[in-house]
Parts: sequence; C-alpha cells; structure tokens
Amino acid sequence: GEAVAKTLGQAHAMQIRAHGQVVTAESVPAVLCDSIHFVENGMAQYHAQAIGTLKGLSPEDIESFAKEFKRQRHIDKLWRYYTGNMRRAGVLPGDWDLG
Repeated sequence: GEAVAKTLGQAHAMQIRAHGQVVTAESVPAVLCDSIHFVENGMAQYHAQAIGTLKGLSPEDIESFAKEFKRQRHIDKLWRYYTGNMRRAGVLPGDWDLG
C-alpha cells in the first residue's frame, strides 16, 4: 500500500502491470466515473495505436481543457446516468438513496 501511495503521488490513477488499475478520487461518484473513464480511455488508446502513432495533447490543449472543464458538473451528470442504468438493470435497489 505504501509503495502504491508513493507511486501515485498527486495522480489519481495508475496501471499496475499484470494486476489492474488503481483509481482514487474525492468521492464515491467521482471514483466511479474516473474508473469507467480510465478503462474506456485505455481501450481507445489501445485501438488507436493499432492504426498509427498517437499524438499527445499539447500543453496548450491541456490548459484550455482544464480551464473549461467543470468536474463536479460532469461527475453529477455521469453519476445520475450510471446509477440510473444500474437501477433499471436491477443491480441497485430502487430504495437506496444515492444522492
């Protein structure tokens, strides 16, 4: 655990070879959304590499995104989406108060 915490540092996610992912966040809704995105983005990168060399985002791209991104709004929207899907699928009881 200490080695994982040290490796993570200020990051919120990491891939451990032959073990899987570690994802941390500020709340349960945030860690759910980040976990899903971590896997989806990894798969997208994997498939994109199959057709050519990837080009990373520039510092300007990252700065622009960070300035415009509304994390809590994004988390709230996805939390409602994912928990709604889980309720409809019968995975989550309808009487659980999830906020």
